[in-house]
Amino acid sequence: MSRLILLVEDDADTADYVLKGLREEGFTVEHAADGRGGLYLATASQNGLNTV
Repeated sequence: MSRLILLVEDDADTADYVLKGLREEGFTVEHAADGRGGLYLATASQNGLNTV
């Protein structure tokens, strides 16, 4: 199972909080700050989980 997560979050403080927690748990996280970037990363990567 992949431990790569895509997080799409436009609020910087929320994104930082979630990214920190996921990375502390051992996940590799890609972050996009908007839907366009999220769509690109979602189609370009093989994420195990996408969160919006």
